[in-house]
Amino acid sequence: MFFVFDPYNEKAKKRQGKFINLDDHIKEWLSYFVKKYLNLTILRSAVAVLVLILLMQLAPAAKSLPAGAQINPANSVTLDHFAFNTISSPQTAGTPFPITITAQDQYNNTVASFNGTCDLTDLTGTISPTTTGNFVHGVLHDFNLTITGARLDDNITATKTGSIETGTSNNFDVIHNPTIASITVSPDSYTATAGDGVTYIAQANDVYGNFWDVTPATAFSIIEPGHGGSWLNNAYTTHTSGTWTVQGTYLGMISKATLNVIHAVAKSIKITPDPYTATAGDSVVYYSKAKDAYANTWGATAETSFTINKEASGNWTANIYKSAKEGLWTVTGTYITNPAITDTAFLRINPKLPITPKSQSIQGEVAGAEIGIASSIGPKATKPEVLAESTTGTSWFTEVPFPFKSSSAVGFPSRLIISWSRNIGILLVILGILIILTSFLGWFGFLPALTKPVQKTLWDRK
Repeated sequence: MFFVFDPYNEKAKKRQGKFINLDDHIKEWLSYFVKKYLNLTILRSAVAVLVLILLMQLAPAAKSLPAGAQINPANSVTLDHFAFNTISSPQTAGTPFPITITAQDQYNNTVASFNGTCDLTDLTGTISPTTTGNFVHGVLHDFNLTITGARLDDNITATKTGSIETGTSNNFDVIHNPTIASITVSPDSYTATAGDGVTYIAQANDVYGNFWDVTPATAFSIIEPGHGGSWLNNAYTTHTSGTWTVQGTYLGMISKATLNVIHAVAKSIKITPDPYTATAGDSVVYYSKAKDAYANTWGATAETSFTINKEASGNWTANIYKSAKEGLWTVTGTYITNPAITDTAFLRINPKLPITPKSQSIQGEVAGAEIGIASSIGPKATKPEVLAESTTGTSWFTEVPFPFKSSSAVGFPSRLIISWSRNIGILLVILGILIILTSFLGWFGFLPALTKPVQKTLWDRK
């Protein structure tokens, strides 16, 4: 236990010079301090803490910095990148628009000391110019440029000339120029089978080569007559084989394309000649023509096999028949398809006449007349009569009614006419001779003597 003399203690005033108990003194002192000072201090501290918390809530959040970085704008003079002001969308191809670029350091502060230039590129590769003017105090204000290529989500990249510092703009669209230079119809060249459908599209092109679809507003047609097909908007259904010109018209502008239509599968064939008459031993050339469901025809001789009745004998070399026996026979042509397509033709073979010296002379005259007539009505041909296949499928001979056909170019009626012509010629010769003789007799006085009247005799006079 300790005692101390406290001259300020109330009790000490009463007991001056006496020692007091130290524990009691401390307790009394602490009680006095708390009552007078401590309560006020706690209150002030609590208020201060609350104010501090409130200020922290209201203050904006400070930007985070890289490790070891310090904010010192006065010393931020190193170029780090370029920043673009927002570019509006869309822009029009070929129409100038302004851009603004700022040179910045790593903390996005403007580098006012930069007064160089930048190289410009975009995703279309059509930006112009490709180098900016000089920056002023780190900023390039309202620099006009042009992009001619149309594109969705294009952007521009600026790179410091001769260095690597760079920056990229926001994405924006570039639309085609409204001035139309031409239109294009496609497919430009197409081959289809008769009955097939072909769909056409039309594109408009601006002066910079940008294109866009104008199919719904384009009128399509085929300019040649006789194509036989039909249109449903931009879809064409083919019909007649041949080469046709497809035309598209949009706002007075025209584009053309070529359409080749080939025949469809064969539905029938026709073999020629039918009917035909020949002499035993003659050769006959046959042709075949196929037809599809759209009335398109084409030569099919190479794909057709030919046969004749077994009784006719003779033999075939491809499409050439060497006749043998006389009679009326049926030639059958079979087009190689699945299933096969056939057609028939009639062939009459007349017997071959025996040759005598007299008949040789007559036949030679008739043959000469036949050749002369044949030369005036068609090409000469020697047996066997093998000519190239024609578009009509007809043979080399001159057609006459079936009952009067013969193995030559001129039938029985023609021979009869030749015979009558020869007889008339002989009669005319005889008549000419008689006229000459009559004139001769009259010249020498014989004719008057013969025609002089006979004088009457004495008996008659009585």
